[in-house]
Amino acid sequence: KSAGITTIEGLQYLTNLSELELIDNQVTDLNPLKNLTKITELRLSGNPLKDVSALAGLKNLKTMDLIYTDITDVTPLAGLSNLQVLNLDINQITDITPLAGLSNLQFLSFGSTQVSDLTPLANLSKLTTLNAMNSKVSDVSPLTGLSNLTEVYLEENQISDVSPLAKLPNLSIVTLTNQTITNQPV
Repeated sequence: KSAGITTIEGLQYLTNLSELELIDNQVTDLNPLKNLTKITELRLSGNPLKDVSALAGLKNLKTMDLIYTDITDVTPLAGLSNLQVLNLDINQITDITPLAGLSNLQFLSFGSTQVSDLTPLANLSKLTTLNAMNSKVSDVSPLTGLSNLTEVYLEENQISDVSPLAKLPNLSIVTLTNQTITNQPV
């Protein structure tokens, strides 16, 4: 953690590795991780990554943190079907469509991104916590079928109609500060 690490060459030999935390370093090349198939937790926040394609084969991943990593494309994450926790805050992501098939996701965070469309989340029925604060979201209706949602963080978006949230029976926390809400039946 914050050790000034620039290369992870050599980690490819740790084939039984189950957890790895490399927060706040200068790692840019993730290729040494691509065959570490036993890894279940990966925390790479604060590294100037840009490209996460080397992670595409890590099918046992359950938790991944990619906060503040310069990534723009989450397509390589599309096949990580065991992911339960995914944190993508503070990146230049605009499209979360590749996440649509991550049916085991319970916690998803992409606050401070450029994401505007929540439609890809519509079938993530296990999702309990969603953080999309400080993004470009204007329509929350794709969330209406996510009955397991208990927490939704949506402050600093462009939402005017919050009525779809009224259809979520288990919601216990909703944050909506800094919106221009015109319809408030929740």
